[in-house]
Amino acid sequence: MSSKKTVNMKLHDWNPNEPFTVEELAYNFETIDSEFRTRGVNANWKGAKGDGITDDTISLTNVFNTLKSGDCLFFPPGAYYKTTRAGFLYTFSGKKDIRIEGNGATIEVIEQGLSFTYCDDLTVSGLKVVRSSQALWGAAKTGLYFGFCSNTDVTRNEVSKFTDGIGMNDCSIVRIYKNKLHHLGEEPVVTRTSKQVEIEDNEVFAYLGDGILNKGTTDLIIARNFIHDPVNKNVDAAMWETMSGGNVAAPAQGGGITCNAESGAHSNDNMTIEDNRIFDTAFGIILSGLTVAKVMKNRLVNVVTTAITVSDNPNFNPYLVPGWDIDISYNTVQSLAQKYPRAVIQVKTGAVPVNYATVAFNRIYPDGPHKAIFVSGDVLVTGNTIKGAEVGIELTNGAKASNNFILDSYQPDVGRSISIYDNCSAVENTIKSSAPLIVTGKNAIVALNAITSSSLTLYAVFLQADAAGNQIINNSITSSGLKEIKGASSDWRDKNTYYGCISRSGVQYCFPPAAPRISVRPTTIDTGLIPGITYFDNMIGKPITWSGSKWIESNSGKALFNGDGQTVTVVIPHGLSVRPTSYLVNAASQDSGIARVRDIDANAQYLVVRFETAPISGVNNVALTWSAESK
Repeated sequence: MSSKKTVNMKLHDWNPNEPFTVEELAYNFETIDSEFRTRGVNANWKGAKGDGITDDTISLTNVFNTLKSGDCLFFPPGAYYKTTRAGFLYTFSGKKDIRIEGNGATIEVIEQGLSFTYCDDLTVSGLKVVRSSQALWGAAKTGLYFGFCSNTDVTRNEVSKFTDGIGMNDCSIVRIYKNKLHHLGEEPVVTRTSKQVEIEDNEVFAYLGDGILNKGTTDLIIARNFIHDPVNKNVDAAMWETMSGGNVAAPAQGGGITCNAESGAHSNDNMTIEDNRIFDTAFGIILSGLTVAKVMKNRLVNVVTTAITVSDNPNFNPYLVPGWDIDISYNTVQSLAQKYPRAVIQVKTGAVPVNYATVAFNRIYPDGPHKAIFVSGDVLVTGNTIKGAEVGIELTNGAKASNNFILDSYQPDVGRSISIYDNCSAVENTIKSSAPLIVTGKNAIVALNAITSSSLTLYAVFLQADAAGNQIINNSITSSGLKEIKGASSDWRDKNTYYGCISRSGVQYCFPPAAPRISVRPTTIDTGLIPGITYFDNMIGKPITWSGSKWIESNSGKALFNGDGQTVTVVIPHGLSVRPTSYLVNAASQDSGIARVRDIDANAQYLVVRFETAPISGVNNVALTWSAESK
């Protein structure tokens, strides 16, 4: 019997002076085997070859069956396993504390990859999972599927030729990190009704659905992913045919990130979509049914239909889960590929309400006939920089815009810098564009904006024919064509409040507020019968003010007469509807001053002025200034 033992594993050591028994040799083998088993389970231990030729289906199944809680299954680097099982190659169910380390090994399947259900504390890393043939759009073939799992880490895998790459249903505490997902008939990453999910630093390309699709997940982070070059029917018809199988219902091009509530009455609660790169996709980011969401610091280049949209389409949200507290900020959008007008960033409220949203500090350069920002409802648009859009900002249904920078439009003298509708406001924006600010509808506020128009033909600010009750106040307007502001109807100033300043050749001209014009005098408080309020009465062409007990009319002017050396009495039409209760006349020329006004009287039409002596003969040499008021 050997008395010498190895230092660490205490194996029987060889001693030429002592006999070495079969039992000792068996003990050594069992100890070594147990040590290897403790360190991990080799995928080849049940006979798998991993040579890319042998059918390893049964061998891999057998080794998968041996896994128990706490095990690590590792694959030899560079191994290639061919399998032939229909459906999923294998489903790991109810496992706990399992690690699968692929080390770059490849598993080829004929239908679906690996499935994990009801597992806890699970890691799948370093595997390459590929189908033997391309799965088509709508075929429901998944590379790595996880259902009802928790504490799951899916890291540095490569999945290709399936319908979906990585699918998550009803999972919690999940990280999908640094995977490469490509040549997929639909979505590279899908999560549904899960919690605490991080999808970070993945690369996805050559796919036909959404780059990342989420439906009803709570506490979701989608960050630093590179989503690019999906399948595009117009660019690569052969690949599209391979992916779609020629199905006309298949999309013509893969998209970016979609988060919606299609899976039921589940909101996407507490979501962050940050610092992703999305290039050459059918769309950038489409959202519906979000509660507390941040869409920040993403870069979107050459997307086709829209960069970022909060949608009110019930098809994405059949239970009409409302959205609120949505922050779209610090994103950069370059070149919208669609050549027909689209909205680059839009927040729509309608069938699906959005209760509060902010679109802030984005840089939007669409370089096309597009609306850079279109918002509706309780939305604040602030701090954005826009250049190369046909419409800079369109505000509807009470939306607000402030402190934005709107620069050159896509084409000179085409489009609108800001388009503003009912109950909206545009305040303290800077506009340097040939496109006008256009007011349509009622009760909007356009105030404190700095507007510099380079157009020689279009007005810097234009009010449509239906514009009424709007306030266009305290703006600073400069126009290269000296066309600062105008309305489609001649009475636009009567229907709207306008005052502010224009600049011409370095000289600023300011216009005071105009009195509202009326044809019928108000009779009650709700129609405008308020003490101290001045109106302009269109019937008499004069200002009127309600004193609190009666209407006050007033008028003033300068009258000229020819002296003849004989006439001592002249009359001045005062223009009031009744005899004035107070009036004043003063001499305004040398000859009227010499003649001296002796007394003044008034009747329903005239002021009657009598001189002490007749003014001398002359043409317009008798000048009088006058005022009259009825109280």
